[in-house]
Amino acid sequence: MIAIGCLAPIILGVGGVLVGNAFAGSAGAIWGGVAGLFGGGLILGGVGWVARQMKE
Repeated sequence: MIAIGCLAPIILGVGGVLVGNAFAGSAGAIWGGVAGLFGGGLILGGVGWVARQMKE
């Protein structure tokens, strides 16, 4: 279960770069990548929290 959360920052980071580049060029790629990594980190934290709650 945590493996999905570990891959989320990578997948969303790359997806954010691609979408940001498509909409706003190179500057948008940077911001899209940052937003994807941040969102992936939130997902990773959420999955870890849920896994801990299920363990208890």
